[in-house]
Amino acid sequence: MNTDIWNEICDLLSESLPTDINERRFQEFVVQALRLLEWRKSLGDIECQRPIPTGSASRMEPDIIVKSNYKDLFVIELKLPNTPIISRNQQQLFSYMRQLKLEYGMLIGQGIHIFYEGPLSNQNDPILVESIKFERNNPKGEKFVDLFCKDSFNQEALKEYTLEAINIHNRKKQMKVLYERILSNDFRRTIPNLIKQEFINEFDGELIDSVLEGLEIEIREKDLNPTSTLITDNETKTFARSQNTFKTTFTGSSSSLNTEKRTVDGKKIGQFVQDSFRISYEKGLISANEIKNLQNKTYCKTEFGQSIEVLRHSSKGTRDETGHNRFYAKEIFCGGYWLNSQWNESHWEKLLTWLRKIQK
Repeated sequence: MNTDIWNEICDLLSESLPTDINERRFQEFVVQALRLLEWRKSLGDIECQRPIPTGSASRMEPDIIVKSNYKDLFVIELKLPNTPIISRNQQQLFSYMRQLKLEYGMLIGQGIHIFYEGPLSNQNDPILVESIKFERNNPKGEKFVDLFCKDSFNQEALKEYTLEAINIHNRKKQMKVLYERILSNDFRRTIPNLIKQEFINEFDGELIDSVLEGLEIEIREKDLNPTSTLITDNETKTFARSQNTFKTTFTGSSSSLNTEKRTVDGKKIGQFVQDSFRISYEKGLISANEIKNLQNKTYCKTEFGQSIEVLRHSSKGTRDETGHNRFYAKEIFCGGYWLNSQWNESHWEKLLTWLRKIQK
């Protein structure tokens, strides 16, 4: 039965919506969807645009408040389905939740986004418990029907649902931290010593060092798997989409690792930078706003640790005030710019972090 109800909601709030629908009409459709969940405006379960005083001369009007026996249960903020949800919409919902002292709120537009703020969470802002797309036979949608149908609405069931979401969220955060630490330069440099500790009781230390001198030690990301439980969807949106993985290699003995050149995908940093900018621009990953940022010295200092801009318009020269060439002069990058050529080993981590960021 939950499946049938959810499919009707999908039809109502997605498949049958007029393309030119306005906010007032969309609200009527959402009220009809709530009716499928047994909430009835005629019985006082649904209140639209209730004025809430927020000061001597100001007030707010939530789109929809759902209640039972005159007690407010959750608040809904609406956003037209053809308009992306932005941070301001979330903050508006959060204001309603706090003003009404409600633990649960929803943003409904292109899907249903459920937020929670209360003692189960230790965050400053409400946390996103679940995002549900309007797709038929969606198990998340069926669960939504079970939790938010009037006849089965239960605070304890919601609490269990929320705790499960919080635990998953916290685990993903911990995994991300561990993942980044294992891939960090600091950890990579400890690997020869870890190997030496493993075999020191069985082999002579100098023998182990001699063997390590002939080995290539590598930690790299596996080929990306969309069903992997290790990394979330957003966390896998790295430059690896175009090259499968950042493959990082250090060559040398344990005593010389700190001075060895690092390579990623078999390339030293200069070649990698040029290929990265070339491919990223071709794939539309470097926006016009980002190109503007990359010409700002303060931004480039913070983002990359560079003392000069990363991009300089080709109408300007490639040399600095002392006459030294600071940009690659054989190729124009990003549709009309010289690319900074002053890259060294200290820039690797910030560069890779930036590449991951522009994928999000």
